[in-house]
Amino acid sequence: MPADTAATVRTWRSFSGEVEVQFEESFGGFSITGFVVWEAAHQLSSFLCSHKPLVEGQRVLELGAGCGLVSAVSASLGAEVTATDRAEILPRLRCTAQLGSQAQRFEVAQLDWHADPPWPAGHFDVILGSDITYGSRCHDDLLRLLWRLMVGSKTSALLTHGVRSPEQTAFLWHQILKDWPGTCWLLHDYEVLESCHARHKHDRDLPDKCITFVLGATRPDSGSLLSAAYENFLTASQERPLVCPQPEPELLGEGMLGPALVA
Repeated sequence: MPADTAATVRTWRSFSGEVEVQFEESFGGFSITGFVVWEAAHQLSSFLCSHKPLVEGQRVLELGAGCGLVSAVSASLGAEVTATDRAEILPRLRCTAQLGSQAQRFEVAQLDWHADPPWPAGHFDVILGSDITYGSRCHDDLLRLLWRLMVGSKTSALLTHGVRSPEQTAFLWHQILKDWPGTCWLLHDYEVLESCHARHKHDRDLPDKCITFVLGATRPDSGSLLSAAYENFLTASQERPLVCPQPEPELLGEGMLGPALVA
């Protein structure tokens, strides 16, 4: 952990008040990636609290866990959680794993996205990630890693993406469609993705929105929560199909799903 960051312990509560966890974050360093909880993690945590069966009793892997909020919430909901990140983030993760009640405890492991994962495909039931899709430099590595963890299994990945730029988010979606060899859909955010495709619909609140991409090796099992989301997505995409917009280079930041994704 950088020496110029000051750690603060914070408490997170679900809207119902049934789930309460603590996590550690810090501000003031040269880089805050992995040391601050962003809106995507809050929204994914809230969704899981509202849909407890998605993780309860399941083996859950979090990628790019950062401060560990999503992992702590998942563990509190009854999941067996392994939280992963880069080596320099692990001390922060371990702190969060030891905070709060016994219920929020989770395992911590370093994971290199460039290497083969140490677990076989299908080892985890659910893979979670928040704000790990915004950088073009890691796009290929992330999808390759996910496929190795999911191929031939019923594992599902939920990746909550913060809309920093509508244009970049639209390009990201079409890049996932092109590159992912399995099935992908949206959890419940089709209208937000639509707005990202229509520049005339952009408003000042859109950059505060989040979209959750769901990836699987195959279609979800019929009757499940994710199956209902999949069917709703199919209906919306057939009625209101999305076309990849033409890029405007001046709107695409280097390394932020810009030229590397639309080349």
